[in-house]
Amino acid sequence: MTSDMAQSLRSSRSSFGSSNGFDAHSHNSYATSNGDDYDSDGSNFAPPTPNTLSSVMPPELAGAIPLIDKFQVEGFLRAMQKQIHSAGKRGFFSKKTVGLQDPIPTSLLKINSDLVSRAVKLFQVILKYMGVDSSDRVTPISLDESIELVSKLYKHALKRSELRDELFMQISKQTRNNPDRHSLIKAWELMYLCGSCMPPSKEIGGYLSEYVHTVAHSASSDSEVQVLAMNTLNALKRSVKAGPRHIIPGREEIDAVLTGKKLTTIVFFLDETFEEITYDMATTVADAVEMIKIYRRSTCRFKASKDRSKGEILHCKLTFKKKLFRESDEAITDPMFVQLSYVQLQHDYVLGNYPVGRDDAAQLSALQILAEIGYVVSPKHALFFAVRKIDDPIGLLPGKIILGINKRGVHFFRPVPKEYLHSAELRDIMQFGSSNTAVFFKMRVAGVLHIFQFETKQGEEICVALQTHINDVMLRRYSKARAAANGSINGHPSDNVRPPAVDFNEKRVLELSKSLEESENKVNQLQEDLHEKQKQELKIKEDLESLKSILRSEKQYLEEITCERDKLRTLCDEKDSALQAAFLEKQSIEVKFAKLNSQGLENNIRKELAETNSQVLRKTQEELKACSAQLHAVEESKRKLVNEKTSLEERLSRLERNNTDEIAIIKENFEQERKTMKFHIAELEKKLVESKRKLDHAQSAIAIKDAELSALQNNLRELEELREMKEDIDRKNEQTAAILKRQGLNWLRWRHFTRKNKL
Repeated sequence: MTSDMAQSLRSSRSSFGSSNGFDAHSHNSYATSNGDDYDSDGSNFAPPTPNTLSSVMPPELAGAIPLIDKFQVEGFLRAMQKQIHSAGKRGFFSKKTVGLQDPIPTSLLKINSDLVSRAVKLFQVILKYMGVDSSDRVTPISLDESIELVSKLYKHALKRSELRDELFMQISKQTRNNPDRHSLIKAWELMYLCGSCMPPSKEIGGYLSEYVHTVAHSASSDSEVQVLAMNTLNALKRSVKAGPRHIIPGREEIDAVLTGKKLTTIVFFLDETFEEITYDMATTVADAVEMIKIYRRSTCRFKASKDRSKGEILHCKLTFKKKLFRESDEAITDPMFVQLSYVQLQHDYVLGNYPVGRDDAAQLSALQILAEIGYVVSPKHALFFAVRKIDDPIGLLPGKIILGINKRGVHFFRPVPKEYLHSAELRDIMQFGSSNTAVFFKMRVAGVLHIFQFETKQGEEICVALQTHINDVMLRRYSKARAAANGSINGHPSDNVRPPAVDFNEKRVLELSKSLEESENKVNQLQEDLHEKQKQELKIKEDLESLKSILRSEKQYLEEITCERDKLRTLCDEKDSALQAAFLEKQSIEVKFAKLNSQGLENNIRKELAETNSQVLRKTQEELKACSAQLHAVEESKRKLVNEKTSLEERLSRLERNNTDEIAIIKENFEQERKTMKFHIAELEKKLVESKRKLDHAQSAIAIKDAELSALQNNLRELEELREMKEDIDRKNEQTAAILKRQGLNWLRWRHFTRKNKL
């Protein structure tokens, strides 16, 4: 190769070790320029300079010109030339390989010599992740293998910043001008994974961000590549802001990034509450604090609590607490802040983090009891009596008790220590009485009547106090009822329309509620059925996609078989033409030898010619038979493939028809059921509203009747009292009349006696 031709090839370089795409070939030359810009077999390598690179560099690599000193261009070219000559290859960087399938001989950047071998291994891991093997083929790898390879890259790059920059430059090299779409997408996927976990250095990061931004907003880029580039750009922004990870990401985090899922974790607060948040590989503590909307987060932190089991399984519990209390915190009056601070201080005190004395402990205990129970308001205007328990059906009361009686009811207290136990309202006391040494109460506890007996000599005083408060309550009710009755008499009379029975309305409401609940359950069941059908539809679609992929592969195989058949036919035609030519040549030779007069010579020539012709004919016939057999095998294989293709197409069409019909039937049934249920629910809601209205009307009428009944009962009680008063007055009148009668008789006797004495 001439020096002009080599110089022409070197001037066509588009990068300095960061490109693997197709570049322009030099005209009229047999040497080619690869995607990494090295001559395949050149010997003179001129180091590039910023002046020479700026004229031929692509726009996306313009930002890399200031970084020319960081790349070991000459060493890389010499190592690559040595690798090419040792492999005995010419055209090593042709359009067929574009530097994609073969490992690099040394690092792209100028790094420590101890790390060069690791950089070369990193590139081999990158090629394996992209599915590139040594046989110029792209073979996809499984998800587990991808996670293992990414973990291996993280393990080396997170520890050393030099390898981090080298890794980013190697991946960016594989993303430029990659002819295979699958490997290109895998390269961008790996770039996204690395950008989510760790940032490059400041200089490399500027160039890398500009390059990724250019690809993400380029109109000529693939849509999936644009999405990955945009995700990579956002991940780089977050990782540059947060810095590299301190711990290698786990399998779940890598799997979540690869599959596009969001991970969730639970944040526990010290007040035994918690909140679930979502996170990914690039989420920081500041992001988590922002998610749960915590203010003054500069003095707060997350703490991971770790507990190791016998199986050495690590369990982490994320707890939020305040790491620093400042003097300005004393002015905060937010109830939530005060509550969380109290819970945290209580937690630290129980753990023994604060040294306290006996008096401090007593005061803290009292304050804690006050915080948990609050202020207990003592019964106002109550009379207290010391009694002793005789009979306690439910076993709630101690032996000695203090009874407090006021307008609210009867209250029970423990004497020592002074502690409130229970209260019974006046309406719960059905009956009470006393003797000279005891008192009893028949009262309702938890809806059940029980009789309690207590020993005391103040039973009469207890009953009088209790009866006084009951009379006061009854008088207040009687006054209110009389005032309401007078108001109803003076005002407009209410309608005499009797509402339906309350029991019937309640029963109707219960029936409607039950039917509504059944309808909701049926709707939920239908929705579950719909979800199940949707899952089946997705499964059928996946099966269809797999069948389509199989059909495409079969079509491709059929095309290959057809191409091979055509080649064999062409070869067979060539053999036929060669055979015809041999026959013609044989005939011409026979004609020539017929003209010869020498019989001996003619016989020898004829014998040799016959042997030669028989050998050529036999060889040609054997080749023709082999070609015919091979052609027959190809035809048979083609026929089988056509039959398989036809059966697959029929099965695919049948599945599509069944799937479409089934989906249409399910949708139609669901729509009908939904409309029916919606109409039924609307009717039930209308009936429920009407029943509620009737029930409210009935309850208001019942309340009026209850008031009237209470008034009648009060009137009846007053009438009974008046009757008793009348009986008392009549009895007193009778007693007075009897006394007057006796006094009259005595007066008459005295008068008769006085008259006798006068006589």
